[in-house]
Amino acid sequence: MIWWAVASGATSPTQIGGLVGMDAKALTYHLNIMRDGGFIRYDQDLLRQRRPVITVADPVVRFHQLIVLQNLKQLQIRQTRAVWERSQKKFRDKILGPHFEEMARTWTYWYGHQAGLDDIGTVGTTEIACREHRGHEIDVLAISKSSLARTKSARITLIGEAKCTSKPRTPDDLHRLEHIRDVLTSLGWDAAGASLAIFSREGFSPDLSAMAGDRLYLVDLATMYAGAHPGPSG
Repeated sequence: MIWWAVASGATSPTQIGGLVGMDAKALTYHLNIMRDGGFIRYDQDLLRQRRPVITVADPVVRFHQLIVLQNLKQLQIRQTRAVWERSQKKFRDKILGPHFEEMARTWTYWYGHQAGLDDIGTVGTTEIACREHRGHEIDVLAISKSSLARTKSARITLIGEAKCTSKPRTPDDLHRLEHIRDVLTSLGWDAAGASLAIFSREGFSPDLSAMAGDRLYLVDLATMYAGAHPGPSG
């Protein structure tokens, strides 16, 4: 039940307890065991002092909890097509999308230096407020090797967005990242010199490629899996 609750989107002991019918404090032992065993993760916000976000570590477990178990009777009588058709949105939103974002962060940390990102320290995520919008969730954020996470003096070296959709990415994605970089700078973060990265399952439109420059990295699925570097675009 805990796995199902976390896979469904519960990210704190209180939310998990509400779904499984347990007090948050009573969950502490179980959550610690699952975390120590590598079954769940406690992801810290890279910039802000806030409670960690609890997630299921393995996408296969998320798939099993959210799709297989919830449709087990239909699968047992081989109604696989119907199950798959009605599970598409859940698969994209709860399994494929989060895994793609995690892959983007992994690539940045392990292979970003091969692409010319020579000052990648801690890599993670954050959420920021924005007067023009309801706020922004940043999929990939990196700070310099000499910076400490969750300190105002941290220097942001990369801001990235990971999109696991069936459409190539366009200049709108670049404009959004530029806007986020401006918002971070206006909030007092050292982000003006940050490079930008767009991770895409389906590649990039010609006009986006034409707009690329020294600080824009376009990373496709083949590059992420191969671990090879695309180099700065342009």
